Amino acid sequence: LRESDVLRGVAGAAPSNGLSVLEQRLGANIPILVLGLPSSLEDGEVDNGGGCFYTCDLSTARLLPIYNTKLLRSYAELAPQLPALAVAIKRWAKKHGLAKTWDRFISSYSWTLMAVYYLQVCHGLPSLHLLARQSQEGLQSSEQECPLGTYDVTFSDAEEARKLLEAAGAAGAEESFSTATLEQLFRGFFSFYAEGFDWEDEVVSVRLGSRARLKGPEFSPELWKVTHKRGGRVVGVEESRPFLSIEDPIEVQRNLNFAITDKTA
Repeated sequence: LRESDVLRGVAGAAPSNGLSVLEQRLGANIPILVLGLPSSLEDGEVDNGGGCFYTCDLSTARLLPIYNTKLLRSYAELAPQLPALAVAIKRWAKKHGLAKTWDRFISSYSWTLMAVYYLQVCHGLPSLHLLARQSQEGLQSSEQECPLGTYDVTFSDAEEARKLLEAAGAAGAEESFSTATLEQLFRGFFSFYAEGFDWEDEVVSVRLGSRARLKGPEFSPELWKVTHKRGGRVVGVEESRPFLSIEDPIEVQRNLNFAITDKTA
């Protein structure tokens, strides 16, 4: 069965199991089914139609999202204020129609990565990828280059990160946020991206956890190149429009700005 056929079957069975089908993106490169579980207004998310749901993006036959989920959970455990900050930012983005790749904007996942990157650059949240490398290779400098490849699934979990930070004599991330309120972090997020971030040359890289140029050696050239194929053959390569580059920390050759157009940029 094709992925789209499997998801179409799930969509048909969802209503009888108490789930609402919010979106069906079955024709996308990665077919996605968006399901909603009804909830109360106090603790649920509000969709564009006015209903309240816990939402879930469902795909099939893909294992990499497991690593994405594990990575974000580890950051949330290391930085307790991250979940509330990410929810506030995503609700703002959804309210203004800026959180759907289907509408040629960035995804909810990308907004979360932007929140993590802001905390890394402005509040000292460490890179879990870099901590894992330092642990495995005995590196002492955060300036060491990270290896390039198609995927990077090696990163520390929150417990290991705390032990490594303690061994290095660094304070845990949660301590650095003890005096920062959610309002301060929320305002700081928008201030950083409005005034401190270079939208054309900087990369939102949670993997690095520090600022770097788009065409620097830390990144795959695939982040800034567009490959045109015809019949499975490469027929041309050109530079992409440099605007809000967001590196997927797991699929490191994937730029999550792929849906943005000149009109929506």
